Amino acid sequence: MFVLIGRRRALVLAICLVGLIIASAVWMVGPAVQSVASLVSGRLVPIYKVDTPEKKIAFSFDATWGTENTDRLLEILDRHGVKTTFFLAGYWIEEHPDYVRKIAAAGHEVETHSYSHPHMNQLTKAQIKEDLEKNHALLKELTGKDPVLFRPPFGEYSNKVIEVANELGYYTIQWSIDSLDWKDVSAGFMVRRVLDNLAPGEIVLFHNAGKHTPEAVEILLPELAARGYQVVPVGELIYRDNYRIDPNTGIQRPIGSSSKELDSTPTAVVPEGAVFEVEGVENMASFAVNVDWGEEHIPAMLDLFARNNVQVTFFLTGRWAEAHPELVRMMVDAGHEIANHGLTHAHPKQLTNAQLREHILANQELLDRLTGGQAARLYAPPYGEWDERIVSQARELGFSTVLWTLDTIDWQDPSPATIVQRVGEPLAAGSIVLMHPRRNTVEALPTLIATAQAKGLKLVSVGTMLSQAEGI
Repeated sequence: MFVLIGRRRALVLAICLVGLIIASAVWMVGPAVQSVASLVSGRLVPIYKVDTPEKKIAFSFDATWGTENTDRLLEILDRHGVKTTFFLAGYWIEEHPDYVRKIAAAGHEVETHSYSHPHMNQLTKAQIKEDLEKNHALLKELTGKDPVLFRPPFGEYSNKVIEVANELGYYTIQWSIDSLDWKDVSAGFMVRRVLDNLAPGEIVLFHNAGKHTPEAVEILLPELAARGYQVVPVGELIYRDNYRIDPNTGIQRPIGSSSKELDSTPTAVVPEGAVFEVEGVENMASFAVNVDWGEEHIPAMLDLFARNNVQVTFFLTGRWAEAHPELVRMMVDAGHEIANHGLTHAHPKQLTNAQLREHILANQELLDRLTGGQAARLYAPPYGEWDERIVSQARELGFSTVLWTLDTIDWQDPSPATIVQRVGEPLAAGSIVLMHPRRNTVEALPTLIATAQAKGLKLVSVGTMLSQAEGI
């Protein structure tokens, strides 16, 4: 049968879930409850956004270089009566202790961004703990307060990173809107980026030394106020206890303290038919390439795969496949597996059962027509949205629902080096690596392929791994 989360892992997850629920019932400690919720997908996730009925959002500023615009930022925030959150790296703190005190004295939250700003996925748990504790001590000495929020350097995280943060009492914080100020984009660009994505509970990422950040903040604050929004610190926006985090979106939601609400918390039971990794296979891993855009990068990807004897699974939306039949044929002729990413890139959770079935079946009919009936019965839901209903509907139609073990987060436009660092170390037999046709992915692929080969892993399609598992 298809291996979803293996029996041993499922047992471990169940034991962890029971223990964490008991612990949360006694203490109701936020990071512990977060761990329970995130185990739904077999992985922990940080807080990207907060589900709140109030028109509140948070501004956050990461400090890892320079102070050029910090005074101006503090003046603008003070003039508008706004408090925010500053995530400070340790080496910045040591170079600019007066600014740490100045930020704290102005009433802003001063939180941790690690000491050395390392790629934490490359560190051991002990090394992560040592780094965070060192920065914690620095902040406590300068501000007199214990930091409780942690933003991982480079936005990189894994179960290992979040587990250590939880153990130290931190809430791990990402962002839902990236201003991209670190790219020196214009103030107008940042303003449009924030306002176009504006909704209650958003967490906006800025940097204290962004070239045009003060100008953007100066424009945004009165505009947000005019729209009825209040800008608050991250620590004021998030729930400190009785919450869970959606494993697909990173949205933090309240669950209340009643037994009925606690009982509704998702369990660690993964529905039959959901595939996060394939256990039991030896010396194999898979690249899953979700395609709804990025056609300009497909030829380069196909060339790299051919030169390195790599087979992958391309999960295609129907609208993309219909627009690019010649590229679909190139994929098939090169021996790659073609699978289903839905007719359009719709949110599966927003579809009725009838709409969901049409979303899958209409695309399968199209893909079969374009591939000569060779499309695999594998479904990768858009946005990675899944629940028991979605998986069950797909299963009734004869599809396995394919998620992923490792996410390149290439759609967030990280550097090729960051993609390699996220995937390279944890890549193992049975892993499914999610990626998209993007320039940064193409540039990362040679190193990813070489890393897999150095580990003795043959890169094959998801269907090949599943077939191998069935035969074990």
